[in-house]
Amino acid sequence: MTAEKTTPAQTSIRNRLFLIVVVVVSAIFLSLELYRVEKELKQYQQLKEANLTLLLDNYVNPISTLVWNLDYDQLPSSLAGLSKSNSFAFAKVTDGMGKTLYLEGHPDEFGSLLVRSVPLTWEEEGSPRNIGRLEIGLTLDELDAVRNSRWINSLTTLAAILAPMLTILYFAIRRLTGPLGQITQTIESVANDGNTPVIPYQSRMDEVGTLARALEVFRNNRVELDNLRRSLEERVANQTRELLTAKNAAEAGNLAKSRFLSTVSHELRTPLTSISGALKMLAQDRLDIAGEQRQALLSIANRNADRLLALVNDILDLQKIEAGKMQYEMTPVSLDMLLKQSLEAMSGYTVKYQSKIQYQRLTPSDLVVVADAQRISQVILNLLSNAVKFSPIRSTIHLTLDEQDDTAMIKVIDQGAGIPETFRNNIFKRFTQSDSADTRQAGGTGLGLAIVMEIIRSHGGQIDYQNLTPDNHPEHTQGACFWFTLPIIQPQDVQTHESTSNPADP
Repeated sequence: MTAEKTTPAQTSIRNRLFLIVVVVVSAIFLSLELYRVEKELKQYQQLKEANLTLLLDNYVNPISTLVWNLDYDQLPSSLAGLSKSNSFAFAKVTDGMGKTLYLEGHPDEFGSLLVRSVPLTWEEEGSPRNIGRLEIGLTLDELDAVRNSRWINSLTTLAAILAPMLTILYFAIRRLTGPLGQITQTIESVANDGNTPVIPYQSRMDEVGTLARALEVFRNNRVELDNLRRSLEERVANQTRELLTAKNAAEAGNLAKSRFLSTVSHELRTPLTSISGALKMLAQDRLDIAGEQRQALLSIANRNADRLLALVNDILDLQKIEAGKMQYEMTPVSLDMLLKQSLEAMSGYTVKYQSKIQYQRLTPSDLVVVADAQRISQVILNLLSNAVKFSPIRSTIHLTLDEQDDTAMIKVIDQGAGIPETFRNNIFKRFTQSDSADTRQAGGTGLGLAIVMEIIRSHGGQIDYQNLTPDNHPEHTQGACFWFTLPIIQPQDVQTHESTSNPADP
């Protein structure tokens, strides 16, 4: 029979296994030696404990007699034999109140101590009486020194055995891990960078060479599949982006539609209910309804009809803006006059909330802009009504007109709770409202500020807001300041704009 040939790879594996076995056996022998040492030391300590117990038993009765007879001067001579022991650390006698009667030795001078104590009792009228305590301590420094010496000897022996073995094992592992590290880098380059370098160490006749040859097969297959994978990933990514875009657009549309329908349904139901109730009471033609009551019912119906009309107008304005069909009648407009007219229009609304609006022109002369007066008035009324609605009752709303860099700056400052920072990016979007108790109570469709922003942008202006703090507005402790700007024209240009807006008939 032909003997089976051992490959270099098998020989290398056997050598490493032999080194591992030597290390494990050495560790086992060391563990057994340490266990034996600890066992011997433990027996030695138990012997000391037994000796200490015997000492206590021998001295407890004589010491009790001396303490009972108050013969404290004899305590040193009675305990003199203890101090002659090599392991003696201290002896202490205390009375029944814990007062020290005698102390021989100093416990703090030793490291490890074995301490035991027994009570001192005396038979009086047939019952034992506690008259003190005897406490004796023996030093374990000798035991600790032996233990440390044994540990050092054992560790030195282990180090002498393991040092050459670990050195050989280190170089053997390094001979294995070095090529493996280079092979790993090559594989990572193939996997991540798409490079196709040849796997090294294929000529070695050990496990490293076997691994290198197997990975070379993998590399070749990877190169063949890489182009197909990239093509498929690109197609999947493109289709995924298209699907996500369509999905997000559909979800956004459905969400906006749902919110709009819910809001409009609520805004329609409330005034329609009020109008229906008032008209039903009037339709009954009851004689007991006085003239004032009839007038009140008609006022209720009229106010709610105006509310419905405003809602319909907002929806129509939004449709015009989306279709790009919003028309503006641009003429020179006095902002001071327009703001005063807006204050008059808000007089009934401020009475309802027991609030007032304070107007201040901060410029020495009036400011004129080219604008659609009706649409700019719509912007001012929307901002003022929001300020009144979201401020506490009996609040003061500040309205100012100022000039900054050839633009008119109109500010509306309320005394409300301010706008949540999380809502800043959505406040001027359509069908959006801050999810707060004040907003839900005040109502609205969420269209007003969106329409306002479109109107101001169409006039070449800007609109934004700022929450008020003592840092940016020392005179206001809370609230929000909504502001918008419009380009102004100089007085000499007013006539030119009037002629352009209203050309003379031929």
